[in-house]
Amino acid sequence: MEGSGKSSSATSSTTSSPAATGPGTEGLYVHRRSASATLGDKKNTSQSSSPGSSHGSHHGSTASIDEATKKDNRPSVTEVAKLQAEIIALHRKIKSLEKSRWSALPVADTVSRIITGERYSLEPYKSLKDKMSLLDAAIGYHDGNAIVAVVMFVKKTLSKTLFYKELSKRPAAVNQYIAFLKSYHTKEESVAAELGALGRVEEAALWRYKLANQSDVPQQRLTRIMDCNSKWFQRSESLTAEHDIIKEQVLLLNKQLQIEPRDQRYQLEGKFPFREFPRKTSLYFQPVITTLFYCCLYHYASSEADMSNPQTLKREFNLSDKQYLFQALLARSKLKDWNQVESLLTSKNWLGKARIKAAVNFSQVVYILITVKAPTEIIAKYMMFIEDKESRIALASKFKIHAVVIDTCAQLKDRQRLLSYRPQVINTPADTHFEIVLRNTDHKWKN
Repeated sequence: MEGSGKSSSATSSTTSSPAATGPGTEGLYVHRRSASATLGDKKNTSQSSSPGSSHGSHHGSTASIDEATKKDNRPSVTEVAKLQAEIIALHRKIKSLEKSRWSALPVADTVSRIITGERYSLEPYKSLKDKMSLLDAAIGYHDGNAIVAVVMFVKKTLSKTLFYKELSKRPAAVNQYIAFLKSYHTKEESVAAELGALGRVEEAALWRYKLANQSDVPQQRLTRIMDCNSKWFQRSESLTAEHDIIKEQVLLLNKQLQIEPRDQRYQLEGKFPFREFPRKTSLYFQPVITTLFYCCLYHYASSEADMSNPQTLKREFNLSDKQYLFQALLARSKLKDWNQVESLLTSKNWLGKARIKAAVNFSQVVYILITVKAPTEIIAKYMMFIEDKESRIALASKFKIHAVVIDTCAQLKDRQRLLSYRPQVINTPADTHFEIVLRNTDHKWKN
C-alpha cells in the first residue's frame, strides 16, 4: 500500500509540477503535452505496422486471391461454339487427308504438290498406266526433283526389267536419274551398271574409263585402263576411235613407267643435262607433247631402240613434222645447243644441197630464240629468213635487232626509210654497219 501511495504521490507531483512553476509556464506545459501526444500517436502507428499487423495484411491478400480463384471462369457460349466449330473443321481435314492418302489425285495435282513442297502420296498410283502417267506429268513440268522422286517410286514398285524398259523410253527421265546417281550415289561402279541396263553402253564405258583414271599410282592406273579398254571399248564397234586413243595412252604410260625411274637415278647421280637443268616434276601422266619435249631435252641423242628416243616417240604416236620440230627447237634452244638448232632447220634439196628451211614459220623460230635469250647474232640469222619483209622489219624493230632492219631496208632499196632509222643506231655497235650499207655503191636506191 505504501508503495502505491508513493507512486500516486509521485505521479501527482509529476503532473502538477508544471503548475507549480508559476506564471508563464503554462504554454511550456501545453507544448510538452502536445509532444507527448504526438509521440503517443507515432507509437500507436508503429504498433499498427507491427508483425501482428503485417500478418493481418497478408491475410487480406490471401483472401483476395481466394476470391479471384473462386470467380466463375467458365467460357462463354460464344467461345464454346467457336471451339466446337474448329474441332469439327479439324475432324473434316483429318478425314480428307486420310481419304486422299488412299485415293489417287490427278497426276498434275500430285506433281504440283511435289514441286511446291506440299504433302503428297504416291502410294495410290497402283497400275503401270498410272505410274507412267505420273512420270510423264513430272517430265512435262521439267522439274528435276519431281522427276527423280517419281522415278525412285517407280523403281521401288516395279520389277527391274519393267523399270529399265519403261525408263529407257524416256531420255529426260534417264538423264535426271543418272545425274542424281552421279551426284549422290556412294558406289560409283553402280552408275555404270545402271547406264548399261538402260542401254547407254557408250556412256557406261566412258564412266568406267573416268573411274580408271582416278588412281594416282601409275602402275595401278595402267592396269585399270587396260582392263577397262579390253572389256568395254574393244568389244564395242561404236567406240573404235576411243579404243585407239586409249591404246596410245597405255603405250605412253608404259614408256613413262620405264623412263621415270631411270631418270630419277640419273638426276641423283648428277648426269648431264639433269645437273644443269633439274627436272621440276615427274614424267608420269604427262601428255604426249610434253613427253616429246622432255625426251628432246634429256634424251635427244639416245638410240632409236631406247624407249626415250624422240624420233621413236614421233613415229609411234604419228606426230607431224611441225609438232616434232617445234618441241625439238624449244628443247635444244633451252640447252643453248645452237649446232643442233641449225641442224633441225637445215634440209637438203633434190640435188643434195643444204639450205635453211623449216616446217614451222620462222617467226615462231625467232620467238623461241628470244624466249630462251639466244645471242643477238643467232636471232638475227634466223630472223632474216622471215619471208614477208614488212613483218621482218616490224619484228626486228620491236626487239631492236638493228642489223636486220638495216639489211632489209637495203633489200627494199629504201634509202629514206634507212635514214629515218638512223637515230636508233647512234652509239650502238650497229652504227658502223649502218654506214657501210648506206655508202655501198652496189645498192640501187629507189629514193
